[in-house]
Amino acid sequence: MKKIYIVFDQIPSAQSGGLIGMYLNICDKLKSNYDINIVSIYNCDKDNLKLFEDYNIIITNKFNIDNRFFKVIQYLKKKQKKRVFKAIISAIVFFLYIPVCRCKMAKMFKDEKRIIVTSPAAGIFMSKKNKFILEIHTKYEYFWEGNFGSKLQIKLMTKPSLLLFRSKADAKKAFNKGYNADYIYNFVGNVIKPKYDFNQRKNKFLFLGRLDKNKNPLRLIKIFEKIKDMGYLLQLDIYGTGELKEELEEYINTHNLEKIVSLKGFTTNKEIYNQYTALLSTSINEGLPLTVLEAKRCGVPIITFSWGDSTKEVVNNGVDGYIVDNNDEFIEKVILLTKEEKLLKEISINAKNNYKNFSPDTFKNKYIDYIEGY
Repeated sequence: MKKIYIVFDQIPSAQSGGLIGMYLNICDKLKSNYDINIVSIYNCDKDNLKLFEDYNIIITNKFNIDNRFFKVIQYLKKKQKKRVFKAIISAIVFFLYIPVCRCKMAKMFKDEKRIIVTSPAAGIFMSKKNKFILEIHTKYEYFWEGNFGSKLQIKLMTKPSLLLFRSKADAKKAFNKGYNADYIYNFVGNVIKPKYDFNQRKNKFLFLGRLDKNKNPLRLIKIFEKIKDMGYLLQLDIYGTGELKEELEEYINTHNLEKIVSLKGFTTNKEIYNQYTALLSTSINEGLPLTVLEAKRCGVPIITFSWGDSTKEVVNNGVDGYIVDNNDEFIEKVILLTKEEKLLKEISINAKNNYKNFSPDTFKNKYIDYIEGY
């Protein structure tokens, strides 16, 4: 059987977000076609390794680094001495290992051509002798027009044979800058049957994602605080974990929002979508979020701010959800879906019907074409 290699700078945890979920989906779809090998440049926690226990795992460096060492200033402010120390050591090890790893990769992949690299950070460790596909899971601007750390990854990474984005809009921007770029839409692995029980879903709204600044859940809580002040008793359930958890808990408690906002913690249960009127998103940067696809698959509409040009590729404004410009418009659409059950039913059915562009089979066929073509 043909071999394929999927390269991480460090295998992330199950709680880290959609990227790990997407690669678990990809492996599941490709395992009948390829002998799958997972490469982790640096070691990681045992629970992370278990995610890929059905596949061959190659670790090139046994040191378990903190690959978020760029947050050392935050650690200093919080007086987290141990994390500061590990971050500094991790940064040193990270950069010193680059030339060593590139030599290892040149030897490891000498006769291998089917190589998928999961991020620019992982691309830094690839040899110029390697031909590989580099996948970008967020919008183009994040790396090419973002902060110093993001742009540094692009400058340091080895040039790939193909940049593969998650949206047409982002691929076009990279292509216009001279990159060999294309796109492929994400897909949802598990089959979830929609349940149009609008009595169960009434007045309940869902956020699902990492609790970090990019996902911006505090903005959503403040929106529901304003909705409460307007006299509407709606429920917001927030699923996920992350660095903002304590800050969110404090805000909820100090503003007496316990009855309308609940932090539900991390979950892998996709059936929860069927309990809610709509999925809500306040993300700043996204490629093509799995949560939006999962919601569509369940016949659940989306209300979101624009995270980039690709927003319109997955959310059809006014048809299967809403793309809004400001908090007032966000509130208007939330309240609209609580009042107009006929409208809610219509856009819920549209959400399910419009999922067909993101099917697993469509993804698999196109993905294999890329793997064999590049």
